[in-house]
Amino acid sequence: MIKSFNESEDILMIIAEIDGRLIASAQILRSKKMKMRHRGNVAVTVLKEFWNLGIGKKMLLCLEDFAKEWNLSQLELNYFSGNERGQILYEKLGFVKVGEIPEAFILKDGTRYNNITMVKSI
Repeated sequence: MIKSFNESEDILMIIAEIDGRLIASAQILRSKKMKMRHRGNVAVTVLKEFWNLGIGKKMLLCLEDFAKEWNLSQLELNYFSGNERGQILYEKLGFVKVGEIPEAFILKDGTRYNNITMVKSI
């Protein structure tokens, strides 16, 4: 079951549950600044045991439908380098890489990851 929650005029969160257990969440955030209100930033998280079931894809498509209701013309997302599974999904859905920030994330063990930004026109 996928549920949605409107936290404000500019944020929508959807969740996926199985038997009352939260297995995935996604959100879209629209800027409050008028000159940037055509843009929406999206993020999706799915528990590992539920990968390969199309849940992340379905959630992104739901967010895109909602973005169209908001009259957004651009979706944006960020992810860690090394997340090839995410990259493949985002590219299949029409997102294009537009930038990369080196070593944007440093984990406790010292592992460093780049931040990759992708955009999709809708």
